[in-house]
Amino acid sequence: GFWSMDEYRGGAEAARRLWEDWSRGGGGGRAMADGDGDGSGNSTGSPPPMRRMERAIERALFVNGERGNAALDERRDGFNETLHSLVASARDSGTLPLNYPGLTVDEIVADDPDEATRFGLIQESLGSECGKYQAVMLGSGRLIEPALAAFDLRACHSSSSPPSSSSSASSTGGDNGDRGPRALLGTFDTSSLVFSQLHLGRLALAISQQQHLQASLPVLHAALYVTTGKVLAPPLEDGSGGVHLTGPRVFTPRDALTDTEQACENEGWPVCPRRSPLSPLVLGDAPAAAAAQNENGNGESSSSSSSSSSSCPCVNRGNVRLGGVVHGVTTDGFWDDVFAASERAASSFGVDLDAIRFPPQDDERTLHLKMTYKILSLCESGVDGVFVSIPSEMVEGAVRACLELDVPVVSVNAGADASERLGLVHHFGMFEYNAGKSAGVELIKSGIRVGYCVNHAPGVSVTTERCAGFEAAIVEAQVASGGGVRFRGVIDVPHDNDVLYGKRVEDAVGGDPDGDWDGLGFLLCGVDSQLNAALKLKEAHPKLKIGTFDLSEDLYDALDDGRVLFGMDQQAFLQGYAPVSSLVYMATTSERLLNRAIETGPRFVTSLPSRAQQLCEANAFEVCPQTSGEDYSYISDGYRNTGIVLFSIQAFVSVAFIAWTIVNRNKMVVKVSQPEFLVLVAFGCLVLGTAILPTMVQGEYRYVQDPVTGDLLTDVPNDAVRRVDAACMAFPWLAGLGFVLIYSALFAKILRVKKVYDGAIRFSRQRIKVRDTASIVVVMTAVEVTILLSWQLVSPLRWEREVLDVDENGRPTRSVGVCTSDNYVWFLVPFVVFKALCLVYGLLLC
Repeated sequence: GFWSMDEYRGGAEAARRLWEDWSRGGGGGRAMADGDGDGSGNSTGSPPPMRRMERAIERALFVNGERGNAALDERRDGFNETLHSLVASARDSGTLPLNYPGLTVDEIVADDPDEATRFGLIQESLGSECGKYQAVMLGSGRLIEPALAAFDLRACHSSSSPPSSSSSASSTGGDNGDRGPRALLGTFDTSSLVFSQLHLGRLALAISQQQHLQASLPVLHAALYVTTGKVLAPPLEDGSGGVHLTGPRVFTPRDALTDTEQACENEGWPVCPRRSPLSPLVLGDAPAAAAAQNENGNGESSSSSSSSSSSCPCVNRGNVRLGGVVHGVTTDGFWDDVFAASERAASSFGVDLDAIRFPPQDDERTLHLKMTYKILSLCESGVDGVFVSIPSEMVEGAVRACLELDVPVVSVNAGADASERLGLVHHFGMFEYNAGKSAGVELIKSGIRVGYCVNHAPGVSVTTERCAGFEAAIVEAQVASGGGVRFRGVIDVPHDNDVLYGKRVEDAVGGDPDGDWDGLGFLLCGVDSQLNAALKLKEAHPKLKIGTFDLSEDLYDALDDGRVLFGMDQQAFLQGYAPVSSLVYMATTSERLLNRAIETGPRFVTSLPSRAQQLCEANAFEVCPQTSGEDYSYISDGYRNTGIVLFSIQAFVSVAFIAWTIVNRNKMVVKVSQPEFLVLVAFGCLVLGTAILPTMVQGEYRYVQDPVTGDLLTDVPNDAVRRVDAACMAFPWLAGLGFVLIYSALFAKILRVKKVYDGAIRFSRQRIKVRDTASIVVVMTAVEVTILLSWQLVSPLRWEREVLDVDENGRPTRSVGVCTSDNYVWFLVPFVVFKALCLVYGLLLC
């Protein structure tokens, strides 16, 4: 889509506001009584009573800031033509002042880069005593400083200066006594200077194109398109030419932005981070991206170098509460997508949504009565906005009551006409006439020469409008091409009788019953009630081209094999998402689009969606929680590498000593030292050093983790954790056995020395063999294996993760893994105590 301000409309709105202000004797917004407008370029109140004006603008000046700039030229044309239109209308109604001489609208181009030159040109145009013009409109915000200086020099802001000598000015415009300034000044574009002059009453109005909205909404909807494939249809209902209108928004002295609001606008309305209720960590939204602040030839500027010292507190969306009430009951599948999307939007924006869906009721009146009570309850409770469908006058009354309470209301799906009557800012839905017209364009592109609208629900306004739009598209094409395509009418068909359906269509088309119907195109007003019967006709007449409203599984099959050209989706997802996003903008920034009709459809579906797309549709495009990833507190690579190096050194030295001992086992010094025990000591060191390796084995959770929610799927074990479990028990086995092998061999050698000394004391010479001291090795090893084996069988260590921190969605952000078991202490204590006793025994031996 295209997001922009309607430049012509901006000039037209400026002309209307200045005309009304001057004719009522106002000076910068005083003439605009409550209800005259909404500050956005749309008049919402009733026209003033038909009475003769005391004065009217006779001469107006448009100051163009750049020659040849198309946008500024459109602003000028809107300003000029609307003023002349207002004069003509007042003349026809007899409300012009007596002796009104007529209207002149002049233009000057002040595009010199030198500000002094621009000032001189403007002040010269104003005349010696500011009696020449009653309204001056600046086409660009870059002209505001020289224009204000010129107004000061010519005393245009003052009402006490002598009146102009011009006869025309004295009759209607020049002598304004004490009724306000002698000329009204308005400008396009906003800045801190513009708002300060509005507050002082030196400016009558300023036109903004809402650059924050102009920059942020395309990003929002581009993201929606990329992630869901959903995109708003070009708006056609209100004559906006397919443009999503971000302006003109009109500011006057009574509604100019405050210093704080200006600071927020300059900073792009930053959003407060969300705070997790489960953690002291600040999580969530980053500040909203600042709107593009550029001049792009239009001169709009919102410089951060404001004279105001105010700063912008972040927008706390958590305090925003919205409501939703629609007529779609819980058994209506269409509304499943609408409600899921609205909840998705509320979650994305971080706002509170109270949306209700009623179960099926005995009759529609009961349903509408319950809707009415709920709407009134929401509005009286002080919600910041509410979206509703308006299926009846009863519900319409509740909406009117909400408006009287100043609660913003937008309508969805049903009630477009009521929405317009009530003056609601937006209606979200597919406009049937426009959709029918778009369908006609698509069928004409396919090459049809004759078009029929096949209506399964005669007399229903929805299908009638669809056929009317289809006919309009063909008539327009016929006029443009000189008769190349014709509309042959509407064929009323039954919705549940394929035989009668076929007969009525055959009778309406006429001609050869066995013909291929080359050049014929059918637009079906609904897919569920017509598709099967229409496809039977397609079999009999293979060159018939078919397009249809709505989607279904059967239609996907027909699209896949080419029997149907397209289906039309009104995009229920957008009918739920867009109203919430719009209400959030209105509640937090007071900004909104000017299009009353926000068209969610049609979207033309011409092929079978992928399996992934269908799954996403079924899950309402569930969004993964924003997370920076979980910190598993793993051992760093530096520690791992250090451990590997140390183990390698230990292993090399141990193996080297074992090899040296074996090679030199027959040498006397080795032989008398009992090489068997020397090898056992070195081997024990190798085993103990190997215990470093299991400590480097780490894993995630015992169960598979849901990638979206972070929840553990307790029925799906994580197979990768099995190796970590093995490593958990490998450590005590390796450490324990390594210790026992080392010290039992040392104790055996000490025992050998003790026996030798004991014999010497007794003057007894004896030969001490290996078997005489090996019992220590056997006993210590047996005890250690008994402890470890009991531990392994009864309560083995297992890998578990402990969550330390979570985000606002409850998803873990930091965790630590440990080896543990329910009763590990009962085995860890004897494991350690046994080794302590062994060391005490060694001391006793020594």
